[in-house]
Amino acid sequence: MKTHVVDFLILLCAFFFVSSCAILKPGNHSKQVAYFQNIDTTRMTQSSHDFTARVKPGDRLTITVQSTNIDASVNFNKQLHFNNSIDPASSSIVLSSKSPASTDYYLVQSDGTIDMPVIGKLNVINRTTDEIRKIVEAKVDPYFTIYDKPLVTVNFQGYKVTVIGEVYRPGDVYTNTERIGLMEAIASCGDLTIYGKRKNVMLIRENVNGAKVVHTFDLTNANIFNDPYYYLQQNDVVYVEPNDVKKDNSNIGQMTSLWMSSTSLTTSVAMLIVNILRR
Repeated sequence: MKTHVVDFLILLCAFFFVSSCAILKPGNHSKQVAYFQNIDTTRMTQSSHDFTARVKPGDRLTITVQSTNIDASVNFNKQLHFNNSIDPASSSIVLSSKSPASTDYYLVQSDGTIDMPVIGKLNVINRTTDEIRKIVEAKVDPYFTIYDKPLVTVNFQGYKVTVIGEVYRPGDVYTNTERIGLMEAIASCGDLTIYGKRKNVMLIRENVNGAKVVHTFDLTNANIFNDPYYYLQQNDVVYVEPNDVKKDNSNIGQMTSLWMSSTSLTTSVAMLIVNILRR
């Protein structure tokens, strides 16, 4: 009789111990983590490559007016200081997790305007940088002669998107270009973790009217390159949802301390009963 009781108590303790240590592991299936699985049969279109960034309230613009007539051009400029991560004169893609250091920018107001020296207020809302450049050129042209025509450049300062969720380095991503693709933004954050849900990556975007738009991507499908939302706009937020394995493991983690306490208590009670039965 004592032997059966002892065996039962040992099995009971073993059950609690195994339960407390159980952790779900993802299945070893490449289809759960591989990107662009149908790339061989996917036809790329040109539509997604026509994206051009447009100015929104809250954007920061750098505008320079250069001319051989320095006395005239200096009146239209703010002194520019950029850190190493942002180079507005470069045509190459520079990704960084650091905010640009310059404070010499024009902040687009809620009414869609900026206030430039001499020129005054300009309406820039929903315009491209090229369209703004042409407007500024027309405004400053009367101050120059045909011999010292100015060169006007307009750039976003600190074109920023945010990537959060199941990536290795979540946070803000800054680029000196006006076009950054979804995969470039994810890559700059170290890629998705093994727990990232690749079939439900969410894009959260605020339009010029302040309304939120939510769009989802399936990274296992190469057709994302044809998606009109593939190229990110300034201040977009990309959210990578955790998969079921991560959610389940998180729940297990919260219960582990409780299970360990129960196991410890059960073991103590079992040892006490065993000692009593052996007397």
